[in-house]
Amino acid sequence: MSMLSRETKTALWILKVAEFFHLFMPILPVIVLIYQNKGVGLGDFFMIQGIFRIVAFLFEIPSGYLADVFSRRKILILGALASFLSFSILLFGTGFWAVLLCESGLGVASALFSGTKEAYIYDLLKRDGAEKTYLRENGSVNTIGTAGTMVGTLVGGALFAISQNLVLTVNAMAALIMFLILFFIPEITEVKRKVAPESSPLRDCLKIVSMTAKHPELPKLMLYSALYGTFTIILLWLMQPVMVAALVPVALFGVIVGINNVARMLFYKFAYKSIERLGNNKTLWLSVILIFVGFGAALGAIWATGNMPIVYVLCVIMTIVPAAQALVKLVFNGFIHERTKSHERGTVISIGSMINSGVSGVIMILLKPILDNFGVVPTIVLFFALAFVLVVMLNPVLRAVNRR
Repeated sequence: MSMLSRETKTALWILKVAEFFHLFMPILPVIVLIYQNKGVGLGDFFMIQGIFRIVAFLFEIPSGYLADVFSRRKILILGALASFLSFSILLFGTGFWAVLLCESGLGVASALFSGTKEAYIYDLLKRDGAEKTYLRENGSVNTIGTAGTMVGTLVGGALFAISQNLVLTVNAMAALIMFLILFFIPEITEVKRKVAPESSPLRDCLKIVSMTAKHPELPKLMLYSALYGTFTIILLWLMQPVMVAALVPVALFGVIVGINNVARMLFYKFAYKSIERLGNNKTLWLSVILIFVGFGAALGAIWATGNMPIVYVLCVIMTIVPAAQALVKLVFNGFIHERTKSHERGTVISIGSMINSGVSGVIMILLKPILDNFGVVPTIVLFFALAFVLVVMLNPVLRAVNRR
């Protein structure tokens, strides 16, 4: 195994600290309540989450391409700045438009981070000849980030009991700390993409998009990953309405959501060991089964209202299942990295993130009329049935990942 240089080790530790504050979000366990207090209903909440993903969709490719030709370090810093400004808007603003502006800014930040951070880590390791350790090192960074989410989630309920603005202030300060920390990561100048003199940035970017679309494996990998991620996001956001319907005390929201973060940490930490032990096929089939288990647990928790021990068990199962996205994300991003070149990696990963944002954004926007007209239970039943799409898609995906 290649030894990592001191600069690489330092950069990875800085990224871990930055990721901790990036995902330190005490707003998460009470976000629906805070948005409702700011005048945003449940249906509008899902619509705004959809718009967040559409904004991310629009900025994914430009941000990834800029990271390839300009500077991955500077793009990460801009993403941190966008996060800080967005949470500041939410702190001082109120009403539908303030929330929408905040989520739109967070969509821009998400696009700036998504492909850039992973491409930065991969090429940082590749510089030392250690790219084979990507799954472990990227998983380690994500584990620390998820620890930040867990800590934020656990304190979110307590902070909310004191003051809603305290939650938002702490969230904004965490984003500011991340912004300042990222100034200390080194630039990786040797992987910058050079645009041919006879071309232009637009044509060069479109060339990478065309290459990705025509690739025999990449589109399948990206689409499946996007659909799986969408199911886990929907399940995660439905947790609060389900817990409200099942009469779970608000004081326990943070604890139950915190279990999701512990599970996510474990998935990130041991993803590569799971793949080595189970193989690609069994790992992905297990992830599909978990989606059905998650939506089934959501229905069971509502139907068991009043029998609190059963409700708590089912809510815990429901909160663990979305963490499987961490495993699937690491697996698929590893496959995508293996099939791309360093100087186009940021753009290609951003294309995958764009597909993810587009698919989840459209579905989340469609959730508004479904929830408004039919309610939570029919929505859960609908997505339990739609999850069979993953079963249908899995075989061609497995053929793609097993080709090498």
